[in-house]
Amino acid sequence: MSVQRSTQYKPTFGFSMVELLAVMAILSILAGLSVGALAKAGRGNVLDIGVRRVKSALAETRVNAREKGTTTSLTLLPGDPGRLLLRLARDAATLHFDEQGTSKTPAGRNNHASLSQVNIADGGTVRSAAFFKNKSQVVLPDMPEFDPCSGFRIFLDVWAETEGGEGVLARFGNSFQFSRDGDGALSMHLEVVGREEMLKIATPKGVVPAERWARVEAGFDGNAAWICVHGVEEVRKGVAPSGDTRTSWRLQYPLELGAGHLVLGGGGFAGRMDEAHYLTTEEESVIELERGVSFSTEQPLLVQFLADGRLDPRFHQAIVAITVNTAEGGNAGICVDLAGVTR
Repeated sequence: MSVQRSTQYKPTFGFSMVELLAVMAILSILAGLSVGALAKAGRGNVLDIGVRRVKSALAETRVNAREKGTTTSLTLLPGDPGRLLLRLARDAATLHFDEQGTSKTPAGRNNHASLSQVNIADGGTVRSAAFFKNKSQVVLPDMPEFDPCSGFRIFLDVWAETEGGEGVLARFGNSFQFSRDGDGALSMHLEVVGREEMLKIATPKGVVPAERWARVEAGFDGNAAWICVHGVEEVRKGVAPSGDTRTSWRLQYPLELGAGHLVLGGGGFAGRMDEAHYLTTEEESVIELERGVSFSTEQPLLVQFLADGRLDPRFHQAIVAITVNTAEGGNAGICVDLAGVTR
């Protein structure tokens, strides 16, 4: 028996080499387009995140100013990535002096104070007051929140006696000393890091007359020092010497051992004090944006808010315009109007 082999052609299934190469080329092109689109979308998200961070920092700074009743600031620092430098306020201490039976102590926030030769009796602006004579003093403890070096504000109700009404009202080592002079003027001395001479400011004579209550304030915010009486600014002086372009200054922390305390009195003042309120500026905190996200400004840009939330007119006469950029050329604008509102 003979076997016959079929010679009929059987077709095969698949792609030729040319077809495979063509498909791979098309897929490569599509993949490249997709990666570019995703990268662009990703950088867009980075820009949005950067804008939100800046707006959030501005809102936090403004709210802090209104809550604490003081000036706060935010500085935009150039570079890649851009950075935000925040200087916020903290409520360090509130003291009022109460006489309740045999207990005569200061009350209020962080009131762990030591009284030396101080008499608490009726005659304060609310009820009782602290009576000072010569070396009488109230010493607050050594606590980080009392550090005035980044900035501070102190408010006091003061009644000066006709005889002996001059002397130190408040001091923090050699960092600052706030005093009433014999002619009814107020003065303050501050030891500022980087200045060759001590910074000195003084009000006109008679702003705090004897035998009368006065609400006084002294402060320092890294740019200037000031003194107010009954909410009216009597004197303000910038910290920077002529020609110095630094935007922020610090006080010298007391070098003498045991001098890092807030002290009321203790420098010859004779009279009464009541309702003390002490605010300090927290250590500067830095927020860093994503790599490749920066600001258009070539110099640090200060945004400073007043206690009512408005922009500080000493630094801002028009809206503050902020531009956030990405390395790919994307940008977005932020505006802060004179009322302090961010848009």
